[in-house]
Amino acid sequence: ILHGRRARSYRYAAGFYGFSARPPFRPVCFSPAPVLHAPPSRVSLDKQLNRFADRVVYHCGSVFLEGKWTVSFGLHDKHCCLETFIHEDLLANALCIANPMV
Repeated sequence: ILHGRRARSYRYAAGFYGFSARPPFRPVCFSPAPVLHAPPSRVSLDKQLNRFADRVVYHCGSVFLEGKWTVSFGLHDKHCCLETFIHEDLLANALCIANPMV
C-alpha cells in the first residue's frame, strides 16, 4: 500500500489462507483483513535501511502446535519477531468457502 504525502512509503501487513487437508489442497478460507500489522517506526524514513518502507512486516515462517500458530516475521527491515495466534480465533474471523469441492 502506498501511503503518505510523497507516496514513497510502503506498508505491508500479513493475513492468512486456509487450505483443504486433502488433494488438491484448494483454498477454503482466508482472513478478510490483515491479522498482523506493524506499529509505527520510531526512526524517520530517511534513516531506515529501506527508506521506502513505512510500516512493514515480512512473514518468514509458521509453526502449529497445540492449537496455536507461532509466526516469525521481520519488522521494519530491522528486527526479528515472533507472534502467537490461537487457531480458533483466526477461524472465527475468517471468510470460508461454503462448498470447497466445487
